[in-house]
Amino acid sequence: MGVVLSIRIRSDLKEKMKKYKIDWKKEIEQFIENRIKELEAEEKKEKIEKLLEGMKEKDEGFASSVVRLERDSL
Repeated sequence: MGVVLSIRIRSDLKEKMKKYKIDWKKEIEQFIENRIKELEAEEKKEKIEKLLEGMKEKDEGFASSVVRLERDSL
């Protein structure tokens, strides 16, 4: 079951919409779905970047500790 979403638009825009035989409900739903997909993809990208940054920092710490161990063993 759907829910109602109401928006207020300018009257001149409404008149222009009437001129075209377009299923505006479908157009708006598709726009919203696409925009949500973009936002979700951006969130996932940011999470991945944070994970990679954390891994990079751990790798750098590991690498420097290996270098220290090698240097100290000489």
